[in-house]
Amino acid sequence: MVQITTTIKDILQSELIKRSKNEFINRINGKTQITDANKDFAFVYKIMKYDDDVDAIVTDEFFNNYRAYDVNADKFFKKMFCNKFIDRQIAPQTVEAFASRVTSLYMVRETEIVTLYQKLADYYVGRTQGNNANRSGYNELNSDLPQDEVNMSLDADTQDYANTNTIERAFNNTNTDNTTANPDNINKLKDVWEEILDSFDLACFLQVF
Repeated sequence: MVQITTTIKDILQSELIKRSKNEFINRINGKTQITDANKDFAFVYKIMKYDDDVDAIVTDEFFNNYRAYDVNADKFFKKMFCNKFIDRQIAPQTVEAFASRVTSLYMVRETEIVTLYQKLADYYVGRTQGNNANRSGYNELNSDLPQDEVNMSLDADTQDYANTNTIERAFNNTNTDNTTANPDNINKLKDVWEEILDSFDLACFLQVF
């Protein structure tokens, strides 16, 4: 395959070097050592693990320093983004134009991405939750009719005295948490994530293989 533009991996490796990261010589336990066989320092593994160094570069260079309102969802998606497109060539001729496309699309789909991440377990097990609170009751006063009073008004709201006083109150607070595990939901969730990634693929990367 002829390389027309640069790739995600090339950009990240270049930026890691600019930020004084080194794959081959590093200090471990206070000693300077050759680390060319150490995955903790190899750039390609740093990218796949999506450590803090890579997260800072990706957010700054590809997403114009933009983060979603849920930081965990933001890192989850960006890690998936890097692993999915690590060797793909960007569509625009400049990194700035590429970042503009990525950022605008990310902002459009941000709510969807965050909601999927936050509700991932609920979607998988088919969880439904409910909260139902009811309050009911009545007061009842009963009195014997005095012998010197007849035809008492039915419109009266009060009584001077009562032989019995009955009070009843009923409270009903119900919280429900229902789950129905459905393996088919795994495939449905996978399809949703793939559709989101496909939208980034078509908008931001060359369709050359």
